Amino acid sequence: MEIRFSELKFNARQRIFSQGLRFILINAAFFAVLYVMQYLYTRLSGYDVYANEYMLALQEYMQTGSASALENVALPEVTLFAGILMLLINIMQSVLNVGYAGYCLDHSRNAPAGFKDIFNGFNYILRIIAINILIYLITLLYMLPGLIIVIASCVALISGSILLFSLGLTAGAVYVVVAAARVSLRYSVVFYVMFDNPDMSAMECLRESKEIMRGRLAQRLALDLSFIAWYFLNGFLSAFFIPVLSIWINPYQGITMANYYNRITGFSVPAANPAPGNDPFDN
Repeated sequence: MEIRFSELKFNARQRIFSQGLRFILINAAFFAVLYVMQYLYTRLSGYDVYANEYMLALQEYMQTGSASALENVALPEVTLFAGILMLLINIMQSVLNVGYAGYCLDHSRNAPAGFKDIFNGFNYILRIIAINILIYLITLLYMLPGLIIVIASCVALISGSILLFSLGLTAGAVYVVVAAARVSLRYSVVFYVMFDNPDMSAMECLRESKEIMRGRLAQRLALDLSFIAWYFLNGFLSAFFIPVLSIWINPYQGITMANYYNRITGFSVPAANPAPGNDPFDN
C-alpha cells in the first residue's frame, strides 16, 4: 500500500484549521496542564536547584580551574513522599498523553471531540499502566545483548585493552539504541488498538500492534523523522520562551499519526464535508 506522508500531513492541517479558535484553546489548555505537572515534578525532584548549583560550580571551575566546586555539588535527595508524588505525576502524564492520542484519533475520523475527551485515558488507566510496564520489560529484554556487550567492554578496559573497550562500547551502544527503537516502533499504535478494541487485554493490544506494524517499521520511522525540523525549531525557541510551538506541533503530529493508523488498518474515514475534493484521502 502506497502511503504519501504529504497527504497525511495535509489532511491533518486541514482538520486543525477547520476547528478554529476552540481547538487552539483546547490544545493550549492541555499543554498548560502538562507544563504545570512537569514543573511540579522538577520541583519535587530537586533537579532545578541541582542544575542551578551545578552550573554555578561549573562556571567557577572554568574560571579557577579547581574541581572542588564540582565535587561539592551533591545530588538532590528525594523523600519518600516526594517520590510517591513523582510516580503519580508520571502515571498521570502517561495517561493524559494516551488520552490525547485518542483525542487526535477522534479528530482524524471526524468524530466530535472536546477537552473532556483528553481525559478518556483514565477509563483505561490500569491497562495503560500494564502496557507501559510490558513495553519496558520487552525493551530491556531486546536491549540485553547490547548491555552485555557494554559490560564486557568495561571489563576489557579494566584489563587494559582500550581498543576492545572502544569497539565494544560503540557496538553495544548502537545495538541498544536500535533495539529500543525497534520496540518503540513495533508498539507505536498499541494505544490506538486499545481505543478501537476496549475489550482487549494489554497483551492482546501489544500483539495486535506488533502484527499491524509488521513490515512497516522503516516507514513509520521515516514518518516520525519527517517532524524532526519542527522539534528542532521548538527546542530552539524553548531556550528563550515557553515552548508554545507545542500547541501546533502536538495536534499536527498527533492527527498525522492517527491518519497513518487509519490508512494502514483500512479504516474508512467519514467525510466532514460532502463536497468532493476537500480531503486528499478521497483522491
